[in-house]
Amino acid sequence: TSHNSSVERNRMVLCGAGGSDISAGNGVDLGGYWGRSSGTSGVFKPVCCRVLVVRDDDDSEVVAIVSLDLIGVDAETAGQLRTAVADAIAATWITVPKISVLVCCTHTHTAPQTHRQMIGMGFAGEEYMATLTKFVVAAANDAVACARPARCVASKVQGAETKFAVNRRESDAASADAAVPEGLKWFEVGGGTKLGQNPHGPTVAQAYIVHFVDTDDSGAPIGTIVQYACHPTCAGKDTLQSPDWCGGARSQVEALTGAPCLTLQGYCGDLNPRQHRAGYVVADKLGQDLGTLLVASIQTAKIVSATPVRSAEATVKLSVAPPLSAEEASSFKQQQEAWLAEVKRNGGDLRAPTCCMHYAERLCDGPPVDAIDFRVHTIRIGDIAIVGAEGELFCQYQHTLERMSPAPFTLACGYAQGCIGYVPSASEFHRGGYEVLHAHVVYGQPQRLTSACEATIIDAMQATLGETHSLVAHRVDSKFELAHDTYNAIGCLSSGDVYYALSSESPTDGGRLYKYNPTDNVVVPLGDLTAMCDRGTIAAGTTRSQSLAQGKSHVPFFEDTTKGEIYFGSHVGYYSCIDGMEVLPTAESLSDGLTPYPGGCILQHTISTSATVVKARIPDGEGILAMTRCQVSGNIFCLTWPSGKLVHVTPAGDVRLYEYPGRGEGEAVHPRTGQYRCVCRSMVVVPSVDGSPGVVYWTNADGDVLQFSPMDRTVCIAMENITGMQRDYFGR
Repeated sequence: TSHNSSVERNRMVLCGAGGSDISAGNGVDLGGYWGRSSGTSGVFKPVCCRVLVVRDDDDSEVVAIVSLDLIGVDAETAGQLRTAVADAIAATWITVPKISVLVCCTHTHTAPQTHRQMIGMGFAGEEYMATLTKFVVAAANDAVACARPARCVASKVQGAETKFAVNRRESDAASADAAVPEGLKWFEVGGGTKLGQNPHGPTVAQAYIVHFVDTDDSGAPIGTIVQYACHPTCAGKDTLQSPDWCGGARSQVEALTGAPCLTLQGYCGDLNPRQHRAGYVVADKLGQDLGTLLVASIQTAKIVSATPVRSAEATVKLSVAPPLSAEEASSFKQQQEAWLAEVKRNGGDLRAPTCCMHYAERLCDGPPVDAIDFRVHTIRIGDIAIVGAEGELFCQYQHTLERMSPAPFTLACGYAQGCIGYVPSASEFHRGGYEVLHAHVVYGQPQRLTSACEATIIDAMQATLGETHSLVAHRVDSKFELAHDTYNAIGCLSSGDVYYALSSESPTDGGRLYKYNPTDNVVVPLGDLTAMCDRGTIAAGTTRSQSLAQGKSHVPFFEDTTKGEIYFGSHVGYYSCIDGMEVLPTAESLSDGLTPYPGGCILQHTISTSATVVKARIPDGEGILAMTRCQVSGNIFCLTWPSGKLVHVTPAGDVRLYEYPGRGEGEAVHPRTGQYRCVCRSMVVVPSVDGSPGVVYWTNADGDVLQFSPMDRTVCIAMENITGMQRDYFGR
């Protein structure tokens, strides 16, 4: 249900849309690729500007969205366009106190190069930039002139037509070496990841359409917004101008509705079309098919509130990696000198090596930066939230945004208010690749971003959403009558789906695993934990179906985006109680025919097939109380209950047990014995960068921080007797 009140739903907005052709003449530099043979050589399909304006009926605010078929613009240019559009709107709607303008680009790679900081591709020129401003203002004026009372429908669509994007970060062991192999350039070495296709990597499988129509009986269309996340790189390095698939989608929606359509590019930094560089015709066809699907969905789309109209902005500082040392900067400069000399000898486009040479000189002579400014701009049109971000964000940001947004429909909008370059998600930094290691050079940035940027950006998105929306909780019924509150594991995947396990206190009925899609509000039951564990190897003479049930999962879910898998562990849910203390039931305390708990399992779940298999079983009939997984090496570490043993599970499934200081007998004995020690409920692993298993940390009941190094199989006390870290639930 919507968060908007019935009063707000009865209000209306004024809405208008306009557009212009912003194609350049021949010979203008194109954006997107190094090494093109020439500038623009004609037009396959016009690159366009579209503007949509929405004015709240209380006259408190106007929002304007400007969509440009361009590679991107820098923050300064975006600011100039915003000012020009705001001034044009204010000249007509003089009573509105606040005018908020969002300028975004579709990022097509076959349009004039309009980003002043990007290097190696030339620049469209000041004459084109001046003309661009005039056309954008003209489109804004048209939008204001035709504005009329409007209502809104919106739809989120999935289908074959919304799945032409694929994750482009393909694993490549050959490029893991830090050195540059002979015959390759510095930007062709990826640190273990190359530009290709990763079918198991995260993508965005849905598209959005927001359609404004007259409030009268005619329902005449006024304007439309469509959104999808995929690099517009179908057309390749040819020199005819084209909006790529974005233009195909827009033209098809406009043909079918008869009103201007804006295409918003999602967070597509790590997404390419499966038909990458397949040509202009393929690009147009993909867009047309998407547009047809989206317009068809209007017939069953939800009527949504278009009020209130609000906006909020935030500028944050993104942390950067330390600058290159003098020796590293000098080495990089020598590489550029060699590249430039090679191109001069062999012939070719000198712009990229020349610009990289100048960039290298700045690295050697210029001061380092402490941080990079980054803008987030959120627009709220009733039930619709549009969150603009100043960069090429990875799609994980879009999933996170859609998960946390209180709006029924949330449209991620990249390349907005400028573009600082690629912004990888935190989990992808260790994989290296062009976007992590090299792309900042193309954007003229002196230093790379760090993984800490994700938290900063998400906080800014949440803050701007909070200024325009309020959160509302919704109850979801999993229809599991035995569900109990002893511990219910829950976690969000990169897809946006929520996985959770509900506990059971029954000795014979296990806990249940579920998947929840928060956007569609759909719960999918995935199975009984006991049945999942029974699929593993069964010890001779033991029938798992006769054993005490796997009552719950007590650990987080760990996603491997490369393999498309999640890992978690099972635990006992039925206990006996002796002297006020929960213990594992003995055979004597169980009903006839029921055998003691067989031990928890490390479970491996394949997301695409929903199949779950046993990775390893914990020995000695112990459950899994705490667990962590190294995202680089795949090694798993856990603490058992009740004895608190340390377990290391290798990627091959081998199980190794270790002692550690302060374990005592864990929670397996009564405190009166003097050997009772609370077992830690949380662990963390610091991933390695060289493929080793990583280093694991947790605490004991004495307040010591323990460190385990699987390489030398040793446990040591990293920090001793930390105040406030001691734990003893029985007061001893």
